[in-house]
Amino acid sequence: MIRLIVRCCYWIKFQWLRVRLYRFKEISSDPYLETFLKSPDQLSNCSFRLAFFEVDCNVYSPVGNSIYHDAPLNVLLWSMDEGPIAIVGFAFDRDGSLQAHITDEKDKDIAYSQPSYVIRQIQGVRGQDELLRVIRWEKMLVQAVIDIAKSGQVSYVHVVKASKNKWRANLGKSGCERIYLRYDVTAKRMGFKDTGCKYTLAVCA
Repeated sequence: MIRLIVRCCYWIKFQWLRVRLYRFKEISSDPYLETFLKSPDQLSNCSFRLAFFEVDCNVYSPVGNSIYHDAPLNVLLWSMDEGPIAIVGFAFDRDGSLQAHITDEKDKDIAYSQPSYVIRQIQGVRGQDELLRVIRWEKMLVQAVIDIAKSGQVSYVHVVKASKNKWRANLGKSGCERIYLRYDVTAKRMGFKDTGCKYTLAVCA
């Protein structure tokens, strides 16, 4: 009974986000869950939802749970039992002008010749490790961005390297290792090519 009440509360909040967030659109989660759940047996028991939305950059999220948005375009992984559990943030680069937090002059080779999405943020919500453990959530969220790019005829998707992450200076050794796995390893395992300060995947080139 308590779990049902909790689910109802999070369902109501999820519906509230439809009104509160700009360009909010739920994404069918079933194909992603079938691919990225670590155990297919968990599919019938999971209560995950995916949604795309747009927000102002560099602000705390109206979604809650102390999420700070590094990019204006976002895909949210939501649990009907726990609320927001992970997010991927990305930006649209129409003409190569987006610098994506690149600070070294030698790495300012991010002038893309075709429209691109640049993934700046791959973040799990603190305290949701148990839920995130059952799903390859980093790959799931990056794949969602790839699919959005395909549907919008965006030519490339880029993942900014962990070494170029703007929060890296505030992280200890373990934190740097964690974001390396989250950004660099995820990108390489998904077929992105190392292109200097970022990883690149041709989507509609």
